[in-house]
Amino acid sequence: MLNGYKNSTILAQEFYNDKLKLQKRIDFWNEYGTNPTSYGERLESLISDSYENMLDIGCGNAQYSSRWLKYLKKSATFMDISQDLLNVASKNILEFNKNNVKINIKKENFLDENFGSEKYDLVIAMHVLQHIDNISCALEKINMLSEPNGTIFITTYDNTLDDWLNTTHYQLLTDLKFPLRMLNKDQYLSFSGENAIQETRKVFKNIEEIKFHNDAIVTDCKKLLEYYESSMMFRMSEGRRSKDVSNQQWYKLKQQMYTKIKDEMSRNGYILVKGRVQILKIKK
Repeated sequence: MLNGYKNSTILAQEFYNDKLKLQKRIDFWNEYGTNPTSYGERLESLISDSYENMLDIGCGNAQYSSRWLKYLKKSATFMDISQDLLNVASKNILEFNKNNVKINIKKENFLDENFGSEKYDLVIAMHVLQHIDNISCALEKINMLSEPNGTIFITTYDNTLDDWLNTTHYQLLTDLKFPLRMLNKDQYLSFSGENAIQETRKVFKNIEEIKFHNDAIVTDCKKLLEYYESSMMFRMSEGRRSKDVSNQQWYKLKQQMYTKIKDEMSRNGYILVKGRVQILKIKK
């Protein structure tokens, strides 16, 4: 069975599609996050130069990177596997391209794309590499695509599997007898924390690690369930292609999670959802 967390087709069709699940997750953190500095503001604070051109690998809706167009002089390339998200990205890019730099938009998997001799002095891969099996190949290609004095930003989830929502999710998978492969957490930590640093150091030397924390304190049961359903935690292993998981099991998972959320809220008044992002800034 294909692992949807690592499969570009499933990611594009189920998690990064016109249902705008990505935007729901962004809106959730903007509404409930307790850090007064937003993720976008923290990322932008790390930029200290102007650049000739930019490559955004897995740009999604370009909600953050489109705002970086003001630091560019010539061109920007936005690449993603989802045409739905690229359609949204195009609107964000149009709004923020005040410098009128040349824009290239590509629906491609960057590992398969032939860039020719093109190189970029700003390369971004936000929450992309954890979805790739061959990390070393991806990092080598990023190195090849970046200019000798270029800057690279790589972001990934830092480990949040110990918070209430994740712990409850995996307990429900066990109780409802979901396949054992879906209980394997290692696949979600393949590029996270110290492992991400170790893998990156095999290719790059000058790495600055920045931790961004933005825990959400949630008091609305329905909003938390909506976030849970929009996340890759829910159906993340194979998506709807899991032929050995019935619709009834998925329904039970959702219903029992809602019951757990209501019970926890009634006891404590809120639920804390950890927001942990690892940012790697690489200066070649």
